[in-house]
Amino acid sequence: MPPTFAKPQKRPRPAKRTQTGKIVLRVDSSARLDSHVSATRAIADALCAKFAAEGANVVTRDLARVPPSLITEAWIEHAPLPRDDLYYELGDETTVEEKAEREAREMKRRELMEESDEYLVELLSADVLVIGAPLYNFSVPASLKAWIDLVVRDKRTVRDTREGPIPLLKVRSIHWSPYDRVGVVNAVP
Repeated sequence: MPPTFAKPQKRPRPAKRTQTGKIVLRVDSSARLDSHVSATRAIADALCAKFAAEGANVVTRDLARVPPSLITEAWIEHAPLPRDDLYYELGDETTVEEKAEREAREMKRRELMEESDEYLVELLSADVLVIGAPLYNFSVPASLKAWIDLVVRDKRTVRDTREGPIPLLKVRSIHWSPYDRVGVVNAVP
């Protein structure tokens, strides 16, 4: 019996736009879950409350509550091409076995890329990105680094060229709130 080929699954849907038309993606990475204890979350709360008061739809991705997966060798093997590049016309020279092998690889790729695709839909549909990132051991939390690893994808968020990587996301504005060495807020949202 010849193998059957599954149809592509539906992609995750972007968040709905509100009357202002703005979508704010809030990415929290502080391990402290309470805004009364975490200055990072308190700052993100204040900033997102301002956007919500203006009518924006705030979508929250809490990396401390639901940590992203880490990159694996299998993920790397399946990540190089964006989803759209893998749908191709099969020529007459392709055997049934080759078609089945390609389909099995595509199904495995879809499974491995599902989480990354979900994050990408959120990121690409957002007009504003708010990242709540405390400083742990002179760096960002591991959960934020894992999220970044999953959203930085060739031909989706960055294009790799001989001259170096070119970002594909448009930077509209950057707001930041640094701390000094003893943990005092130097800026407010």
